[in-house]
Amino acid sequence: MKRLYATKTLQKDKLYKEIQENIQSYYKLSIEKEQKQKSYLQNLKVFNQLSRDYVSMDYDFERKYKEYSRLTQQKISTIEQTAKDRGYISLFITITAPSKYHPFKSISYKNGKRLYTRRNEEFAFSSVNEAIKSAYNFLNQNVFQSFYKKIKNYTKKELLFVRTVEQHLSMLPHIHCILFFPIEHYDEVVGVYKRTIEHYKLDRVDLETVNMRDDINYASRYILKYIVKTLNDNSDYFEARVLDGWKRANKIRLLSHSQIPLNQEIYKKIYHSFTNIKKNKIFSKKDYKLLKVKEIINEKVRTQGIPIYYFFQQNLYLEQKICNADSKCLKTKISKLGNVNSLFHIKLEKERSRDSKGRLTYKIKRLVIRYRGIEIYQNSKYFIFKE
Repeated sequence: MKRLYATKTLQKDKLYKEIQENIQSYYKLSIEKEQKQKSYLQNLKVFNQLSRDYVSMDYDFERKYKEYSRLTQQKISTIEQTAKDRGYISLFITITAPSKYHPFKSISYKNGKRLYTRRNEEFAFSSVNEAIKSAYNFLNQNVFQSFYKKIKNYTKKELLFVRTVEQHLSMLPHIHCILFFPIEHYDEVVGVYKRTIEHYKLDRVDLETVNMRDDINYASRYILKYIVKTLNDNSDYFEARVLDGWKRANKIRLLSHSQIPLNQEIYKKIYHSFTNIKKNKIFSKKDYKLLKVKEIINEKVRTQGIPIYYFFQQNLYLEQKICNADSKCLKTKISKLGNVNSLFHIKLEKERSRDSKGRLTYKIKRLVIRYRGIEIYQNSKYFIFKE
């Protein structure tokens, strides 16, 4: 993990020591959360009524992190592909909290690094932990939401975005965001950005045009580097653990983006219907057909240069029915998405209710996915037993 380079004098400062302690505590918190999840799942027995067998339940941080990374890349690339299809331009912006949130002053150092030299006399908090939570609330609730609402007044439904929150070396958060929109809104968007910076007196910001070139993954790689580690070595693993603990401890949402028509849970069901076939010891005729389909889809995705998430989204027909579990909700809602002649047909039934705080909640009652008439997924009923 990257170090916070500081003078020997500053290393004796209590705020510097707090940061070093925080890094270790975030790492430990990530480990503790994983162990609690493992312990909970190990005490459960889950019976799949459809397949008539028990489901193995386990939690592995590295496996889940890699799944999250792949899914994140697919969703961002899908938003990016949508923007490219619409002929949008893209802007990359960075927003950093004002000086009062930062505990130290620094100077440029060799190899692009910074040397932290002394306590920042403008620092307005008693601890770094307090500054982190306050900075996130300020950047997220005040700056970004205000900026987003104002540019939506100009762009309406034509705006797409991907936003992520990254750590400084001091553990303070800052925001990176890619915006996609028609070129005719460029002056208005830049104008709102400049007025937002002036209003909140932000002195460390950045705005630049992102050239998507011919590679649709260019902009997504541009922003993914801030939230996804490769886990190729111990340094990557440690940094990923610290990031996990940091977001948990400070209740930080690392990634947010425009709504995607294809729900990620449905995408995962379609994707795993093909990829999980290899785990079967005995192939059925249906399995052989799906393996052939998988090869065809992979070839189309490769030759067209598009994300597989986007391929599924553009080739599905979704029939959705939302029923009510209680009288406090609205009437039954039926909606359709896509072309009826699409490769994938999905029938989804949800039950809608309200929780104790009055918030709407949804529970899947029935989900059937077919490819050219072949059923590739049907949700099962599970019985859960605690040991």
